[in-house]
Amino acid sequence: PAAEVTWLEPYPDAELPGLTDGEPGPEARYETREAVQLAFVAAIQDLPPRQRAALLLSDVLGWSTVETAGLLGGSTASINSALQRARA
Repeated sequence: PAAEVTWLEPYPDAELPGLTDGEPGPEARYETREAVQLAFVAAIQDLPPRQRAALLLSDVLGWSTVETAGLLGGSTASINSALQRARA
């Protein structure tokens, strides 16, 4: 016989201690922003150099694929490939 699967329902926020109603305060927003920035830096450090450069130039600095390809010395197809791999 198959084992019975138990589904967990979302826990109501009101039941979790320490959560307040309304918008988070400035300190909580700062901590969240800092955590996201650190996670992004940690994630891009694991990328190969070409993928990292393509991602930063395209997604962070807003360069076009043509501009990125010109700077990195590749074709637009190779930059698109590097971007797809970096985002995966």
